[in-house]
Amino acid sequence: MTIVGLSGTAAGSLMLAMLPAMPGIAGYIAPIVVITAGYALFQAANNTAVMADVRPDQRGAMSGVLGLSRNLGLITGASVMGASSRSPRERAMSRPPARRKLLPECGSRSQSRPG
Repeated sequence: MTIVGLSGTAAGSLMLAMLPAMPGIAGYIAPIVVITAGYALFQAANNTAVMADVRPDQRGAMSGVLGLSRNLGLITGASVMGASSRSPRERAMSRPPARRKLLPECGSRSQSRPG
């Protein structure tokens, strides 16, 4: 099932890469469904294979490590994709502006009123 899950995830990713050629919302939802089903099949088979070789008294700890590694991978992957997908213009716009010497504007001087 691991190979089936990985194949499904790869097929869905390929479909998603061809998104502009597919029509409308269905062209977006269908690949996401395929990716999700493939990922679920892979995760179930992979977790079973990993946990089968662990001694019964260490299954709780191994389950925690497995969950932690999965979450770290998902968070790191999402962060890297978000950081790398910004356009050069967006990166330039997010830089702080250069320091400028602030000059008083014309007419902004405080004038004393006769009083």
